[in-house]
Amino acid sequence: MKKNVAVVLILAWALGLSALSVVGKVSMANAPAVEQYKVVERSFVSNSSWKNGFLEVDMNVTFSYVPNPEIHVVLPAFWDGKDAVGHDRFSVRFAPTLLGDWTYRTTSQQDPSLNGLTGSAGVSETIRSILSSSPGFLERTDTFHWRYSNGTRFFPVGTTAYEWVGTDCATGAPLDLVVDSVKKYFNKVRLSYMTARLADNAFGGRRQLSQQKENGYHWYTDLSQVDSRLINLEHWKKLDTIIRKLQQAGIQAELILARNNPLNQQVQGDWLRGVTVAGGRGSLIADKGLRYFVGRYAAFSNIWWCIGNEYPEAALTPEDITRIGAQIRKLDPYQHPLSVHWNESWLFGGQHWPSHGVLQTHIREHGLAGINANITQLRIWHGLGFSNDEYGYEDREGTPNTADTVLRAHWALVLGGGYGAYGHSPGRLLGKYMWAGLDKYWDAQGTPASPPKSAEQVAQGQVAAPWLGKMRDWLNSGKLGYWRMRPANHLVSGDAQNSFCLAAERSEYLVSGENGRLRLDLSAAAGNDLPVELFDPKTGEIRKVASTRGRSEYEYSVPHGSFMLLHVGTP
Repeated sequence: MKKNVAVVLILAWALGLSALSVVGKVSMANAPAVEQYKVVERSFVSNSSWKNGFLEVDMNVTFSYVPNPEIHVVLPAFWDGKDAVGHDRFSVRFAPTLLGDWTYRTTSQQDPSLNGLTGSAGVSETIRSILSSSPGFLERTDTFHWRYSNGTRFFPVGTTAYEWVGTDCATGAPLDLVVDSVKKYFNKVRLSYMTARLADNAFGGRRQLSQQKENGYHWYTDLSQVDSRLINLEHWKKLDTIIRKLQQAGIQAELILARNNPLNQQVQGDWLRGVTVAGGRGSLIADKGLRYFVGRYAAFSNIWWCIGNEYPEAALTPEDITRIGAQIRKLDPYQHPLSVHWNESWLFGGQHWPSHGVLQTHIREHGLAGINANITQLRIWHGLGFSNDEYGYEDREGTPNTADTVLRAHWALVLGGGYGAYGHSPGRLLGKYMWAGLDKYWDAQGTPASPPKSAEQVAQGQVAAPWLGKMRDWLNSGKLGYWRMRPANHLVSGDAQNSFCLAAERSEYLVSGENGRLRLDLSAAAGNDLPVELFDPKTGEIRKVASTRGRSEYEYSVPHGSFMLLHVGTP
C-alpha cells in the first residue's frame, strides 16, 4: 500500500556514519568535502511504502564530474530497509575518483518520488594533503599484475576466511583482533558473504539448525525454505563492517558470491541467476542479486568479485558464469578484479570479462614442479595473471602439508608468474582454513578467553603465515621488478632442488633453490656487472654476495637444509 509523504534525502558518510537530512537539491557551495577514493553514502526515502522494495524498485544514481561532465559514474542504489514510519529507504555508495565537485541525479522507473533527484558532493582541493591515506582502486597492469590508482604496485599474498561473517569475529573486539592478525602477514583475504554452514541469516525464510553446537556454534542442516527475496539487513551490516575494517587496514577483500557447500549452493546460485529456491513462491527478477552486490560494495576500493568457489559444485553452469561475469562487468563502474574459482577444465569460454584467473591445483597431487608449470602455462594460454587458491592447507587433515611445504608452494607459484592464497585447516572458528590460533580465543562452547588473546598470540598457530608475511613485504617493497620478469626455468640448472626462475633477461633474475648447486644462465646479460643478494624466506634477511662481474653464468651453492631466493640485478 502506498502513502504520499514528503521526499526526504538522508546523507550518511560511510566512514563516520554521521547523517544530515536535506530536502531537494544540495548546493555545491555547501557540499561537504570527502576524501578521494573513500566511500560516501547517500540515502533516499521514498514517498511510497512498498510490499517488497528490494524486488519492486530499481534505482540508479549517476554521479557527474563538474569540470568535465562527460566523466560520470552510474551506480545502482540498494534497498536499505524502512524508516521509522515504514517508508522504503534506498542507499547509494559512491567513491569519487577525481578531485573537484561531483553532482548526482537519480533515476527510477518504478517510483516517481525517487526519480530526478539532484545534488552535489565535493572532493575538495583543501584535503589534498591527506590524499595519500588511500591509494585508490586496483587496476590491471603489465598484463598479469596490479597497481593502485596512484601508481603504487600491489602484489597479492592472500589468506582464506570463508565463514567469517557468520561468527562472533564479525563484530566488536574479536573483529578488530582478526583484522589485526590478518594485517600482520597478508594483504588480501577471501570470504563468503553467506557462510556454508554457520547459522548466519543473509535472507528471510525458515531454516533448520543443528541441536548441538560445534565449536561453539549451531550449524544449518536445512536451507531449503530460505527465501532469497527477503533481505536481512543486520547480516549485511555485519559484512559491511568487515569490508570497511579491511579497507581501513589496507587489506583487499575477495567476496565469494556462490559457495560449493550443498546446504547453501542453491540459495546463492539462484540469487545470482535470478530465481528463488522454492519454485512455488515465484521468481526473483533477474540480476536483482547482482545489482545488490554492486550497489552495496562496489564503492569500496578493496573489493574483488569471485563469482563462484569451485563453480562446478556451486550450482552454477558455465552459461550462468558467462552471463553473471558480463553483467557484473557492466554494472560495476570501478571495474574491480573479477574472476571465478574453478577446479575443472572449463575456464571463461573465451569471454573478455575476467581480469585474472583463479585455479585450484593441489601440492599433494601435482608437487611443486606441477603447480609451478600449471600456473605458467595458464597465463600463457589466457594472457591473464593467475592465482592458485586452495593449493594446499597447512596441517590439512588426512593429507597434512607442513609449513615448509606451504612456503615452497607459494614461492613456486610466484616464480611461475602467479600468486596464491594461504589457509590453515584447523582454523574452524572462522570456518575452514583461517587462523587456527583463534581456536585458543574461545573455548569449546564459544566463550571468549579471559583475558583476550593478542594478535601475536592468535597468529602463533600459523607457522607458515609469518614466512608469507616476509614474502608480502619483499614483493611489495619496490626492490624487485617482478612485473617485468617472466617465468624462465630453462635458465636454471644444477643439482639444487625446487629450482624455479623469473627473469627479465639482461637486467634481473629471481631464482629459488635448496640443497645443492644452482647455475644461472646469464648469457643475455654477459658483460653487465649485476648485483646479487640472497633472501631468506623465513627470516626476511637480505644478504649481499659477490656480483656477477659480467660473467655469462653464475653459480651458488645452497647449504643443505636451506631454502633460499637468489636475486640478481635490479628493477
